[in-house]
Amino acid sequence: MGSDPNAMQISYTKIEKYQRCPFEYKCYTDKKIYKLYHKDTPPLVFGQLIHGVLNSFYKHLSRGRRNLEGLRELFKTKFLTHKEKHFEIFKNQATINQYVEKAKEQFKNFLASPYAKKEPYLATEENQRVKIDHPPFGDNATHLKNASPKGGGLELLAKVDRIDLERKGLHIIDYKTGRLWEPDIDPLQLNFYGLVVSEKFSGLPVVRKTYFYLSEGREIEVDVKAEDNEKTLSLTREIAAQIEADKKFSPRENDKCRFCDFKPICPLQK
Repeated sequence: MGSDPNAMQISYTKIEKYQRCPFEYKCYTDKKIYKLYHKDTPPLVFGQLIHGVLNSFYKHLSRGRRNLEGLRELFKTKFLTHKEKHFEIFKNQATINQYVEKAKEQFKNFLASPYAKKEPYLATEENQRVKIDHPPFGDNATHLKNASPKGGGLELLAKVDRIDLERKGLHIIDYKTGRLWEPDIDPLQLNFYGLVVSEKFSGLPVVRKTYFYLSEGREIEVDVKAEDNEKTLSLTREIAAQIEADKKFSPRENDKCRFCDFKPICPLQK
């Protein structure tokens, strides 16, 4: 399914950034600003590499090669494919070695999990897309009823790591490569993915939603409730309408400010 040029595209990441700081959202979605100020960091690139490896684990490895050696070979290949870029980001061989060992531990935890033994219904790094109709606002956003994203509705994008088919329906899994910090767990991410998956595979209900933390080998389940999709869609429409109506994109101080790529141009820093 191709993108609809008349629709406003929205993802969990865009919702999260706008809720946290409208100025960050504006910079993140402006291609020129993003290119100038975005910085790839070792943890970010490491996460991208691990996600790519686990995706390729099913797409490019035969069953006989789905082991630790196969995973490490995939990691090495993906690292060396952009060798110069990766050496620039990781700075030195000692740092690279640290992340190689970290990858090894995460691969061991993955292989010890039930996921390594099952074939996913869908393993993808591509966005799942669904188009939803008007109005682009939630039930509680009556003051924004004149906001209409591009006149073409909303296109929801979700880069779901993995979808498994279980006896009663679909199980959405999101791999996490950072350390588990339970106060930071946001059910909205999986609820947004659940909305998109439910719309795309309408004959198959979403019955489980799981964050799988590879560093600890731990699963964190998000409760599945009958009202999840309705509430998530309402929130998505409301945020989309707020974005369309926003003329200032004012910065909002928050606990992630110190990590923000756009701190050098943030009005709060002047």
